[in-house]
Amino acid sequence: MTKVPDGFPERARDSLKDHVLKAEQPEPPARLWVCRRPDSSQYWFRVVATGGALIVYGDIADRILMMHDVDSVAWLRKAIDDPSYVIQKIQGERRSKEVFDEQLVEPYLLAESAARASDPEDAKRYADALDDWRDDYGPDEGTEDMACQVVSKHLGEMEEMAEFYHWERDVLWTYYALERFVQLLDASESTHA
Repeated sequence: MTKVPDGFPERARDSLKDHVLKAEQPEPPARLWVCRRPDSSQYWFRVVATGGALIVYGDIADRILMMHDVDSVAWLRKAIDDPSYVIQKIQGERRSKEVFDEQLVEPYLLAESAARASDPEDAKRYADALDDWRDDYGPDEGTEDMACQVVSKHLGEMEEMAEFYHWERDVLWTYYALERFVQLLDASESTHA
């Protein structure tokens, strides 16, 4: 499962907390909002909503999300609580949205070895993989290919590699911007209701 770097959600939410929303074109077919701090253009972004697509661009990133729902804003409101699902809708190859993080290898192998203590043979596979990683590579020198070699040699299940990735920062900025957008849109619509 692709991870979010430690502290990133808090940093992003803190950076976006003072943003306000202004509808520049509130009516279909293409609705447009700008979201920014009143006194700064730092981390500003626009959201364009059309049938089946959301376009997010500005200081945070430039990304397009595609979905099958005609009402992209209604889709976003339902989906926003599931970051992985929203991020999967961002256009681009999966691996172009993820980054290998060698800092994730050792803690994962250590935790898995401990969690499998009731099955000594299984725990040993993870412990051996951890020893190889520490002896041959380590958290500051290891590469994605090296992690593949260790996982392949000791664990044989390449699905485990997914534990060593985190989302690209611009993908995460896009997600947290959309999260803030939904909060602000909901608040503005509740005050106008």
